Amino acid sequence: MLGVQLTGLFEQQKSMIAEIGRLHDQENILSRSLGDLKKQRQQEIDNIINDGNDPKKWPEYVQLQQQESALDAEVRDMLTKLKPANPDVQKKQQELESVRTKMKAAIEEAKAAAEEKRGRYERQDDPRINQVNYNLENVKGEVARQQKLLDDTNAQIGSIQQRINQVPGAQVGLEALDREYQTKKANYDALLAQQQKADVIANMQTSQQGDTISVIDAAKESQVPVAPKRPILIILGIILGLGVGVAFAAVFEVPRLLTIQTTNDAEHYTGLPVLVSVPELLTPQESRMIPRRRLIFIAAGIIATIVSIPAIAYALKFTHILDRFVS
Repeated sequence: MLGVQLTGLFEQQKSMIAEIGRLHDQENILSRSLGDLKKQRQQEIDNIINDGNDPKKWPEYVQLQQQESALDAEVRDMLTKLKPANPDVQKKQQELESVRTKMKAAIEEAKAAAEEKRGRYERQDDPRINQVNYNLENVKGEVARQQKLLDDTNAQIGSIQQRINQVPGAQVGLEALDREYQTKKANYDALLAQQQKADVIANMQTSQQGDTISVIDAAKESQVPVAPKRPILIILGIILGLGVGVAFAAVFEVPRLLTIQTTNDAEHYTGLPVLVSVPELLTPQESRMIPRRRLIFIAAGIIATIVSIPAIAYALKFTHILDRFVS
């Protein structure tokens, strides 16, 4: 008789555990629905307030904007002809400031009306949210009721097991029932853990908390320098220096190669002997200009060198040529 009664209690326990799990799932769904409805409600209120309380859409505000533009244009035109202290200019400035003050007052009035309307809408009850809250409270109440019944059933099971232990020869049958009970209890504990985890997720969604950020792979300090690659930069500097030197030499020397500079050049290119050569005749002023010209060329070279260094650095930074070579 006690074994049959204990088996019936175990079946009741199993059905109650399943019912509690189903109710917890329904509670989680309702909690997520409640959070979504609250967000939707807030968005609807924002849309209503933004559409109905934008002063820039009011005819009066549009008219004030037109007056402001016209007065501002008149003031700028008057300032091109008159001084700011002129009475006509000051009067027109006062009219402009009066219009701008009215525009600011209109904006402040719209803000106050929007806040008043927001408070009025937020104080109103939403039937959808009320219905979800009502269903959620019913589910929570049913969960509490089922949990109380389960606790009572567990207490009855414990009482019957104690009575069976007092009966001689009932140890073998009780062990089988105890194994079944432990299996069902383990299932119940697993369902309870899942329900608690789902409650945490639902509460995070309802309170609009952010997602948890976890570090999957921590950053590690590199033991070998990544950049700069000095051998590549040295080779690049050598090539660039040689190229610039060759370019400057070509600019100054190629024109000389294409012209006749001495009597030997004349004999070589014409095949005729040079009978007479006239030396370069310079005036005293031209003679004095030659050292000056050399100094000017030296100074220009130094200035060009100084200016070219930041220019080349800026060009390299802007074009990222060194970054491409390093990478």
